[in-house]
Amino acid sequence: MATIVDALALGLKLHQRGELPRAESIYREVLARQPRHAEALHLLGVLALQTSRPGEAITMLEQSVAIDPDTLEHLSNLASAYLAVGRNGEALTTLDRVLARDPHRGDAHYSRGLALSYDGRADEAMAEYRRCLALLPDYVPALGNLGVLLQAEGMLDEAEQSFERAMTLDPKNAATHFNRGTLAKDRGDPAKAIAHYDQALGLDPGHAQARAARGVALLSLGQFLSGWQDYEHRVRCPQFNTLKFPQPTWDGSPLEGRTLLIHCEQGLGDTLQFIRYVKPIVSQGGKVVVAAHAALIPLLTESGLGGLIPREGPLEAFDVHAPLLSLPRILGTDAANVPHDVPYLAAPPERIARWQTELARHPGMKIGIACQGQKNFRGDRFRSLPVEHFARLAQIPSVRLVSLQKEPHLAEAGGGNVPFEVIDFGDALDSSGAFLDSAAIIKGLDLVVTSDTAIAHLAGALGARVWVALSMAPDWRWMLGRDDSPWYPTMRLFRQRRRGDWRQVFEDLARELRGMIERGES
Repeated sequence: MATIVDALALGLKLHQRGELPRAESIYREVLARQPRHAEALHLLGVLALQTSRPGEAITMLEQSVAIDPDTLEHLSNLASAYLAVGRNGEALTTLDRVLARDPHRGDAHYSRGLALSYDGRADEAMAEYRRCLALLPDYVPALGNLGVLLQAEGMLDEAEQSFERAMTLDPKNAATHFNRGTLAKDRGDPAKAIAHYDQALGLDPGHAQARAARGVALLSLGQFLSGWQDYEHRVRCPQFNTLKFPQPTWDGSPLEGRTLLIHCEQGLGDTLQFIRYVKPIVSQGGKVVVAAHAALIPLLTESGLGGLIPREGPLEAFDVHAPLLSLPRILGTDAANVPHDVPYLAAPPERIARWQTELARHPGMKIGIACQGQKNFRGDRFRSLPVEHFARLAQIPSVRLVSLQKEPHLAEAGGGNVPFEVIDFGDALDSSGAFLDSAAIIKGLDLVVTSDTAIAHLAGALGARVWVALSMAPDWRWMLGRDDSPWYPTMRLFRQRRRGDWRQVFEDLARELRGMIERGES
């Protein structure tokens, strides 16, 4: 019989060659002979982590560390296992033990960067990636992750340098090509982004994020039919929050007695935009159930939609299903046939009357404003804008601004300071359902001016006059180079001409508003 040393050597050789089942069998044989063999436990834990069994990996690695607390490799791999299951605090504590013994371990600094990034501590994570790269200048994962964080913080030139260095070191790394594509998108160049996504897909045809991102870029160019096809791959990407079911996806054919579940996904604004597809489907017959965000159900019910159930609760039995944002693909929407009949949302009449009475106390042209969206959205840094820019509108005689900003409220969005007079109803707004009061207020306003937030979709879906301030690289739905939207006929788009320059956008808005008042169109 082989000695334990010889058995482990063979197991490790098989492990390194990728013959994982045989390696695992040998490790388990060693542990059957010597259950407290730290290295066998460690190697079995590493193998479990590599084969997507992080819970089992943690069990094995914790045992190996308990037996042999001085081997830094065991601690490092235990930290990786903690990271795999989101136990970021324990990962950081374990990595601190490693770095206390050896502060020059670049891999430990990299793992600390991952843990900090997962916890949303971007500045600290970037510092750790830089420490890693000071020790391991050619470590491509650190270059890629540093670039992603730099990009998210708006430091696009620095991100590009990081990605270019990674590309030089490893030109066949699909993740780096994908990152370069997202950078091109954030620079407002979807055509270049598509070229990078194609390179990523050439190296890794199953790269779902690259395929979905290519779909987004095609949509922004108005190439809807091909864009929807690629965008469908978002259902394989966890960040899109799309529900999964064993039942087949609806193909658009007549329901003929079947029940269709339409399930809402992504943010509230996405639901407000694409809920327009539901009523035409219902009118064709068959039973349609809509799993919507619970907070939106009162507004959607008021708007005449039936079959609504909370997305967060138990679902009714159904035969086929469709994610809400798959309906344009299923129904063949192209740039020429976007369904744009408005209004398709409605506010409660009694609330409209109540808020009109309240608004009547404030003479002048009343303009609703919103400036910031949800901070957890990846592109929020580019779409949300400082509240002080609205001062240009407030300075126009007879204009009264009305806050539609919630979460954060307008004062929070302005860092506690709103440098102009504004009517703010505060916590009284929408306390009994998302957008119920906001919709009613919008019906009593002359105009809505907003950044790319759910308020833009709400106003457009209500058929209200709405102007949207957009970055140089806006979300795909606003496309490029046009001042109107095929989705909302009452909407106008005002775009940055230079990246980050909101001043110019609000100069354009103020100029147009003054002209509208002079023409008597208020």
